[in-house]
Amino acid sequence: MKGFDLENRIIELLGKDWVIERSQDLDQLGIDALVHRFIPITSFSGAFPIALQITSYVDDSNESRRLDEIQGFVQKMNRNGIKKSIYAEFKKLTLSNINSFGYEFLKNALVAFAFQKEYKDVSIVGLRIASPDEYAFFSVTEPSGFVTRPLHNGKPVSAKAEELSGYAGRLTQDEAYESGKIFNGRVKIFQHRWGFLIADAIKENVYFHISNVEDEILAEKLEQLIEYKYDSYSKDDMDVVDVEFRIGKAKPNAAKPYQAINIRMARSSA
Repeated sequence: MKGFDLENRIIELLGKDWVIERSQDLDQLGIDALVHRFIPITSFSGAFPIALQITSYVDDSNESRRLDEIQGFVQKMNRNGIKKSIYAEFKKLTLSNINSFGYEFLKNALVAFAFQKEYKDVSIVGLRIASPDEYAFFSVTEPSGFVTRPLHNGKPVSAKAEELSGYAGRLTQDEAYESGKIFNGRVKIFQHRWGFLIADAIKENVYFHISNVEDEILAEKLEQLIEYKYDSYSKDDMDVVDVEFRIGKAKPNAAKPYQAINIRMARSSA
């Protein structure tokens, strides 16, 4: 899948989950889409909008051309005062690849870049998606030093990222729903009585509403948080909210087909 076709498919998928903007003026700036916010969340303090450029031309044998394109993008973003942007490389991906893991990786990268404090002071970052095992941010100031690790203040570091480890073996929300199992996870984002859970066994972030919390202690704790973002990189985060839950069907016409139900404090933390 090449060039314009790949860009259009990814933008089509983005438009289902995010409020995005496209225009000729943005295109002239080298911006394929301006990502404003995640559709289910009407207001939050994430770092938006994020400018996104998508390229499928990743020729590792022609590094000078790749570096020129990256630096050209960086210069355009700096010259036009764009505060947050991602240069996304999709290497030799097919339509099946985009649908099975490519778009999910891009979505996870957008969430990480907008919310995680490691990226608070990073204005531009590179992203390469080539396979389930080759997905990572890279520094646009050192694009030839590609690493399979996230960035910390613009520099590669060794750190755990829940979106990366063991992704291929995780369940989709369809599979999690069909299994009927109880899953262990933690609150990733909570704001205004709803948010998202993450679980090691499930690929996607799971939407939830506080009305599906069955544990009064947990409900009270969430109400006190007001606005909460779990930072998986922080080793001194003493306020991790561990939970257990099942996947249930969402209401008709909901933004997402599934949501977390039967949510309780994890037994180990109860």
